[in-house]
Amino acid sequence: MAALSDWPNEILFRLVERPAPAPVVSVVSEGQSPAWNRLRARLHTAFLHEPFTEGEFHPAEEILSAALATDATPLLLESLRDYCLNAPTPSFAVETLRCLGRLASPGTSRWRVELIRDALRRPEVRIRDAALQATEGWEDRTVVPVLRSHRESEDWLRGYLNEIIGYLDG
Repeated sequence: MAALSDWPNEILFRLVERPAPAPVVSVVSEGQSPAWNRLRARLHTAFLHEPFTEGEFHPAEEILSAALATDATPLLLESLRDYCLNAPTPSFAVETLRCLGRLASPGTSRWRVELIRDALRRPEVRIRDAALQATEGWEDRTVVPVLRSHRESEDWLRGYLNEIIGYLDG
């Protein structure tokens, strides 16, 4: 009898009643640091295999927290900022922003202000919403001037923006 490892994956997955794994997506970029490429690959894997749910822990939070505790933090912060603004798909940017918002004030205050300012300029409403959620999670008053200067086009998001301003000013 053949060993299980010799069976085609499709048959094996049917036997254990699990869906086939998601297709492999290359997330390695030329010119990026190996540490960033590893982090980005781990984030992609976490987001592909576990949906982000409001109010529940997501494995990407732990991945981000561990990465930000390394000596490469300044370089990783800049790469994370770029990723949150220019991810290959908006859903990865949104999920990354939401997970960052659950961490205790990642990076410097200036980094958070610039990230939120630039995220609020994005055309994708989900990215702007995730930026506001991160702001609320950090409770960082230094972001208030950026929030005040933002002109939100979506009524519901403008209401949320004003709530956050009131909360942080209070």
